Amino acid sequence: MENKKADASCRGFTFIEVMMVITIMSIMAVVAVVSLNSARSNAALESSTRQIASAIQLARSYALQGKMENGSAVCGFGVRITNANPPQYKIYYNALSGYNDCSTENGKISDSDGTKDSDYVLPNGVTFSDTSVDKHFYFTVPSADFLGSSSMELDYAGSSKIINVSSNGVVTVVN
Repeated sequence: MENKKADASCRGFTFIEVMMVITIMSIMAVVAVVSLNSARSNAALESSTRQIASAIQLARSYALQGKMENGSAVCGFGVRITNANPPQYKIYYNALSGYNDCSTENGKISDSDGTKDSDYVLPNGVTFSDTSVDKHFYFTVPSADFLGSSSMELDYAGSSKIINVSSNGVVTVVN
């Protein structure tokens, strides 16, 4: 009977063993939090990049269709990207107006005539690398000739992605 009591008192964990388990669990928790933040950063950057690339492709599609706005002929569609706070972008068009021809209107490459959609705002923390000027990705109607900026870079938490638009209007994303 006394041997059973002696064996029962020897069971359990030492202080060192408990501390080792706590240390290992703490390290695993830190790694999980860092991985989660990294995944969130990548998701925000990826989402913003896809949004802008889709808007550029949509503007090109409108130009290829020869889409009319408010019953008026349109000379071209574009995407304007501004480094406001927070950064934003919008799809716009240049309408054929007055005695001007489309070569005059397309030469403006601005959003003075009409806004197709309201401004879209990027998630907090996503920025455009080139803060000095607004970027315009512009396509003429009906040939969708490409005018304006050829690339732009988005940054978020130390990561970046580049959106390139080729001379024939093909949009690609580079890591």
